[in-house]
Amino acid sequence: LSKSAVRCSDAFGAMNQAQDHGYNGQPSPFEDWVTHVNTAKRKIRSELSLDDWQKYGFGQRRAQEFEVLATACADTAVPREKRGELSVQEFWEKYEKPGRPCLIYGVPQEEGWACERWRWDDFFKRFGQSHFKVGKDDHGQTVRLRADYFEMYTRTQQDDSPVYLFDNHFRHEKKAILQDYHVPSYFPDDYMSLCEDDRPPYRWVGV
Repeated sequence: LSKSAVRCSDAFGAMNQAQDHGYNGQPSPFEDWVTHVNTAKRKIRSELSLDDWQKYGFGQRRAQEFEVLATACADTAVPREKRGELSVQEFWEKYEKPGRPCLIYGVPQEEGWACERWRWDDFFKRFGQSHFKVGKDDHGQTVRLRADYFEMYTRTQQDDSPVYLFDNHFRHEKKAILQDYHVPSYFPDDYMSLCEDDRPPYRWVGV
């Protein structure tokens, strides 16, 4: 393992020890967020023990396998288009009409989104105390986790399938996210608006 991986592994081990034994007999500085993250894990994947989250080593010793897989699939990857080099008409003819997927990059910069406010540190500074959805429990109830706890988790996690934030509700302070972007010019028609109160989920924040 690399030195950074060893440090990461050591930190994760320290987290588990802190949770189990405290810190010099006192509540651990890790304990609060680790407890909340582990509680969320148990709810969204009740069939797994906490150790099972890392049993395949995808986040550690087998991480390079994904790099090899990505290289092998390069020729069959979804095409990428640059926002300033693909007109709306070209998008319609090339992708929309035949139903072909594509990735369009450069939209936030070209269309004036407030993407500078989405930098990692800035996002968690703005919404660290907000709760975001991380999954559902066995009864279909939404499981939420505070964003600053999630940010601490991302620093050391080595899970095979990590917890992530994925939410389609923008209440209270999270309404501010909706002011930071608009629908890209490639999608001028909003047919879901015809559904009015029965409109299905159509926008998400994912971290």
